[in-house]
Amino acid sequence: MVLARHPKAGARSWRGTAAMPCGPSNRRSAGREGDGLGCRGRAATADAWAGFMAGGCHRASNPLHSRREDDMAGVSRQGTLGNDVIITGNGSDTVHGDAITLTGRSRGGNDSIATRGGDDSVYGDAANLCDAAQGGSDFIWGGAGNDWLQGDSGVMLADACGGNDTLIGGGGNDTLWGDSFSLHERARGGNDILIGGSGDDLLWGDGNMPPPSVPGGATPSGGNDVLFGGFGDDRFVFTGAFGHDVIGDFAQGDDGLSIGAYPGGSLVNLGIEDVRLARIGQSTVLLVDADGTHGTITLAGFTGTLQASDFIT
Repeated sequence: MVLARHPKAGARSWRGTAAMPCGPSNRRSAGREGDGLGCRGRAATADAWAGFMAGGCHRASNPLHSRREDDMAGVSRQGTLGNDVIITGNGSDTVHGDAITLTGRSRGGNDSIATRGGDDSVYGDAANLCDAAQGGSDFIWGGAGNDWLQGDSGVMLADACGGNDTLIGGGGNDTLWGDSFSLHERARGGNDILIGGSGDDLLWGDGNMPPPSVPGGATPSGGNDVLFGGFGDDRFVFTGAFGHDVIGDFAQGDDGLSIGAYPGGSLVNLGIEDVRLARIGQSTVLLVDADGTHGTITLAGFTGTLQASDFIT
C-alpha cells in the first residue's frame, strides 16, 4: 500500500490501516513482515523494525514514506529483521534500514530504500554491525542530492558480514560504499553493485580497511564488486584486502583510480608502478599484491594504455 493523505483527515493524518495524528516529532517503524508507515511532521524518526510505534504514528501494510526533513533510525535488537520498503521525502534524511546496531547473529532484512531530494545518508542495515551480524541484500537509490550511501553499515566489527547490495547514486555528487565506511577485525564485505549516476561520484566497492592494531592480527576482507561511475568525473577507491572487482565504464581522462595498501602496516597509495597490468580480451586487469592480498581490478572494455595520471595518490 502506498500511503496517501486521507481527504477528510486533519493536516497531519495519513491513510493506512488506521489513521492517527502525527505530531512534529515522530518515530515510525515498519514491522517484521515488511510493513510500512507514513507520517508527516517537521522532524520524524523511522525504523524498519519489529512493530514498535510511538509518537502518534500509524501502521500501514507496505512501504514507509517520509515528508520534509527526517531522521529514520532504528534500535538495537537480535533476530532476523523484515524486508522493508522505505521512501523518504525531499529533505536531508538519515535512514537505517533495520536498526542502529545489529549484534549477535542478527540478520538485516533485504530492504528497498529510495530517497528523493536533499543530501541523504543511508545505511542499508544499521550504523554498526557487530559480532556475527550479517547485512541483508539491499537496494538503495539516492535520488537528486549529494548522498552518502552505505550498503550495510557505518562500521563493521568482529565477524560481521556484508550483504550483496545494489546502490545507485542518482543525481548529485554521491559517495557510495558497497559495504561500510570502515571494516575491522575479521569483517567481510559482500558482492555489491554500485552505480554512481550523473554527478562526480566516489565509489568504494567495500570500504576503508585499516591494518590490524596488532601485527599479525585479523584483517577484514572485501567482496567481489561491480562498479559503474556513470556520467561525471568519478573516482574508484580500493583499500586493503579488496576482492576481484570490475569497473564497467572507466573513462580515461575523466575518471581516476585510488588504490591503497598497507605494506608494513602504514597506508600507501599505489601508483602505476606498483601494479601489474594484463590484457584479457577487451579488458585491462590490474593485479595488486603490495601487501599480499592478491586483489584485482578489471577495467571492462578498456584497451587503452593507463597513465600515471589515471592514479590518484
